[in-house]
Amino acid sequence: MTTGKRTYTVPVLLILMTLMAILIVVLFSRVLLDSQSLKTERGHRLAERYTYCQAYASALEEYSAGMLSAKDEGGRLAAQTLQGRLAPTGGECLGLLYESGIRAGEAKDQATSAVTLPLNAIQDKLEPIGLKGGELSADERKTLETVHAGAVELEQTLQAYSVPTGDQRYRQMQAGVEWLPVARQARDQLQQLAKGLE
Repeated sequence: MTTGKRTYTVPVLLILMTLMAILIVVLFSRVLLDSQSLKTERGHRLAERYTYCQAYASALEEYSAGMLSAKDEGGRLAAQTLQGRLAPTGGECLGLLYESGIRAGEAKDQATSAVTLPLNAIQDKLEPIGLKGGELSADERKTLETVHAGAVELEQTLQAYSVPTGDQRYRQMQAGVEWLPVARQARDQLQQLAKGLE
């Protein structure tokens, strides 16, 4: 009687292949989860910036309406406190509008200047209004009326997109779903507003 030796090569190879398959699945799912959480985080950041754009438009509208309707120095002073919200909200909004330009294929310099120039022009035009005291001049009133009309239009445009609140919607925002045309239109309106103030 001859007894053959059993080889363990095949079972060992099957076990190794099974372990490698499990390892590959675990690593691949980890990569997918990391990618998904990165997209969610970027979408959340974009959503915050979109909210800042809405706050900028709102502050611009409230400031200009407050200055136009103020009957005395106290009313103008109350309205001028709203002007302090323009720089921080505009700075955060800049990031969203810049991103919309980049995604439209613009160069970085072009996308930056397309947003910073109008924001700075609006800020520079509004800054001296009401500082001298007394009644607003005809030019100041005209500037505020132009800003108010532009701010109302900007607010209406930005309301066309509802800011996401869930992870899935954040990932959609990162992918550019729905918000890009609205942001581009808002950027164009800011540019038109700045030109109207020249």
